[in-house]
Amino acid sequence: MYIHEIMENYAKTVLKGKSAAEVSETVDKAMLDEIFESVSKNYLRNYPPVDMTVAQRERNEYYTCVKAYLDELHGDIHSGKREVVEVEYPFVGDVKIGKYNVTIRGRIDRLDRIIEGNVSYQIVDYKTEDIKKFREKLPEDPQDHIYALALEKGLTPVGEVSESDIVSADYVFILEKGNCHVVNNKNNSVIENMITITFKKIVEEGFKKCIVNKNDKITPCTFCPAYEEVCSGVQQNE
Repeated sequence: MYIHEIMENYAKTVLKGKSAAEVSETVDKAMLDEIFESVSKNYLRNYPPVDMTVAQRERNEYYTCVKAYLDELHGDIHSGKREVVEVEYPFVGDVKIGKYNVTIRGRIDRLDRIIEGNVSYQIVDYKTEDIKKFREKLPEDPQDHIYALALEKGLTPVGEVSESDIVSADYVFILEKGNCHVVNNKNNSVIENMITITFKKIVEEGFKKCIVNKNDKITPCTFCPAYEEVCSGVQQNE
């Protein structure tokens, strides 16, 4: 799926760091067309589809969804409601989760500054999978919770941000029937509890060797049994 790369390239080229006066009310169609054409062609060349007709139809559907989302985003920026602060921003640093001090690392798809009223921030993570299936695993998905911690601890260019100033950490489903569906997953005590339990398992039980089949490649893994509930690998006895 090449949607992430298109969103990243467009936001970096057209939106990042731009004021309301510098951003048009609707999408820069010429730039979107150029980016979409380049990225999709490269993807289809590297991953030839079984049926090019189907691939082209999907491409057109993707374009419609992406443009609809970007039109709305342009409107918010142009009207002075928000600014795009960072795009695909990598972070790494130490945080405290429960009683454990841990190192977190990741890459935030997009960080927006919300200007309405008091200045606040929104974390955006693009998703292209089925929203119904994703909702099933959402209660145990730690991704945006970790991103919010990174923002609170000053691991991004905006410095430390209080929890109350993070308006949301959202999964944005761009391809969901042409509309953007947002799932707010910032305030989830269940996730923090799950992470704490996992750390406890690691400390108390340690690691054993196992084999994980990932992307059709067999690789060694040392995270069992602590991660057995979230790992598809099969533990091998030595």
